[in-house]
Amino acid sequence: LKQGEVGDLGSEVDPTAPRLCLRVRAGSRANYYGGQAHVVRLLIFPLNSALGFEQASEDALLAGARPNGAAGEPIVARVVPGENRVLVDPVPPGTRSIGVVADYYRTPGAAPGLRKLAVSANCAQGESAILLDERGLVLP
Repeated sequence: LKQGEVGDLGSEVDPTAPRLCLRVRAGSRANYYGGQAHVVRLLIFPLNSALGFEQASEDALLAGARPNGAAGEPIVARVVPGENRVLVDPVPPGTRSIGVVADYYRTPGAAPGLRKLAVSANCAQGESAILLDERGLVLP
């Protein structure tokens, strides 16, 4: 990435560099508690291998642990309920998949929703997609 004249990163990205191709759709009731929906923080790990990510606990990953097979530092994204956007951040060479961990509130006693999943990072095959709703992460 080059820094632009006004300090904006990402204004000039090499189009041949590997990148994340992830569509995130957040339902209007994503991270719903206290009578309203709230922003969801996502940690997106570029992975050479998904095995270490799948074996890692959600809480450890959210606390800063780096899973075995990570190709680089996690990308942090904040998603607003009702938002639909595509993330195209650059990822390290050799990234085969991405691991997504959602940091959202879980009501005590409520059935736990899915907070972690791994999806393809191959942009040549089109974008991967995830849905955030009141249950957590969902593959559409």
